[in-house]
Amino acid sequence: MSMCVLLSSATTYLRHTKPKLSYQFISSYLFFFFFFLFLCYSIHLSIPSLANPSASRVVRGQH
Repeated sequence: MSMCVLLSSATTYLRHTKPKLSYQFISSYLFFFFFFLFLCYSIHLSIPSLANPSASRVVRGQH
């Protein structure tokens, strides 16, 4: 929640100051942000399978 507020305030601030620089900064920031989310998600998925493989197979079977 705080990250969305921080991102929106940064976009509005940069949009008012330097438009050309802001779009490059926002695109690169969003790219790294989503890459970080994907990395955390993959680590979160890989940890339970390493800790307890049988439980993860049951959960995947239900979905």
